[in-house]
Amino acid sequence: MSRSKAVPQKSSAATAEQGRAVRLTRELLDLVDAWALSQKQRPNRSEAVQLLVKTALEGLRDRPMREAPESNRESPRIRAKELASDALDRLAEAGATSEDRASRKGRLMKGPEEFRNVRRDRSNS
Repeated sequence: MSRSKAVPQKSSAATAEQGRAVRLTRELLDLVDAWALSQKQRPNRSEAVQLLVKTALEGLRDRPMREAPESNRESPRIRAKELASDALDRLAEAGATSEDRASRKGRLMKGPEEFRNVRRDRSNS
């Protein structure tokens, strides 16, 4: 009969003080160490990481949480469309009327007629 490879779980009281291991890159560790050395109380690395995380989370507490996009697949499309729209606004001819600019932007956003019916993200209608 083979032994189970499952690791027995410690009680929550035993793990509350131990914490968890976190992997950081060498560059990030160097930044944490430099920050710790610049502090009056000179925290060790573990304390420094805890202080930095707590400070960051307290700073985020007052900020509103971003709403999750309805669909992960649609979100990049919407973002790409917004970026293209912003780029076209920056490139718009200053001397053109607002109607001309809107018309040109609409044609550019739709794409060339030859390619419109082969785009997978658009219906054929």
